[in-house]
Amino acid sequence: MESCTRSLVKAITWQLLGLCTTTVITFLFTGSLAEAAGLTVSLTLVALVMYVIHERIWQFVRWGRTEIANISAGLVQQENRQA
Repeated sequence: MESCTRSLVKAITWQLLGLCTTTVITFLFTGSLAEAAGLTVSLTLVALVMYVIHERIWQFVRWGRTEIANISAGLVQQENRQA
């Protein structure tokens, strides 16, 4: 398991890499840095919204989940009964 700070830094660096890559590729197609920057910002905002929607939908999917919290709570309750 990694720290929240490490996860945050990884997410930020990944996003920056994506922004740079999208800007360069878009610039190569359009030849305009202004258009490339505008399209990159637009794509980033759309991707953010789509990610949030995607995550909210996946909250309803039970496949692949483990009930660690419930298992842990059950073990604690069991230990309390035995004590």
